[in-house]
Amino acid sequence: MPCLEEADINAKSFLVINKFLRPISTVLSLELFLFDEMAECYSTIKFSRLIKCRLCQCDSDWMDSLVDFLANTPKLTYLIVDYQRTRRPCTASIAWRKMGSSYPECFLTSLEKFELIDYRGRDEEQELVEYILVNSIRLKTVTISMASKLKNKETIMEKLKAIRRVSRASQLLFTT
Repeated sequence: MPCLEEADINAKSFLVINKFLRPISTVLSLELFLFDEMAECYSTIKFSRLIKCRLCQCDSDWMDSLVDFLANTPKLTYLIVDYQRTRRPCTASIAWRKMGSSYPECFLTSLEKFELIDYRGRDEEQELVEYILVNSIRLKTVTISMASKLKNKETIMEKLKAIRRVSRASQLLFTT
C-alpha cells in the first residue's frame, strides 16, 4: 500500500496489528486507539514517513511504550495525545521515568507541535508535558486543552508554564 497517506487504527488484537499495521507503516498521518497491552505492539513498528500522529488512550497503560514508539517516528512533526476516551487514569511506571532520559530523534530534528486533549492534572499527564517541553528542541507550539470539569485551572496552568523548555521559540497555549 505505498500510496496510503492516512490511517485510523482501532485494534484490540495483536493479530490485527500484525496483519494490518505493519503493511501501512509508511503512512504520513496515523490515529491510534490504544487498548491495554496493544500500545507495546505499536512501539515495535518503524513509521519512517509519519509526520502526524494522534494517540487516543482507551484505558491503556501506554506510557511505558511511548519512548519506543517515538523512537520509531523520526520525521514526526505533530503529536496529539487525546485523553477524552480514558475512563481510568493511566499510571507512569518507574520504567517510564528511566526511559524518559532518552531522546527520540524526532525531538531533536522534527517535532514542532504537541497537543494534549482533555488534560485533567494527573501526575502522568504533567510528566508527559514536561518530557516533551524539556527535550524537544524544535518545538514551536504546545496546546493543552483542559478538561471541562477540572478545578483550579489557573493554578494548574501556572504550574505548567513554570516547566523549563529547551526550545526558546515554543509557545504554551491553553484552551478550556
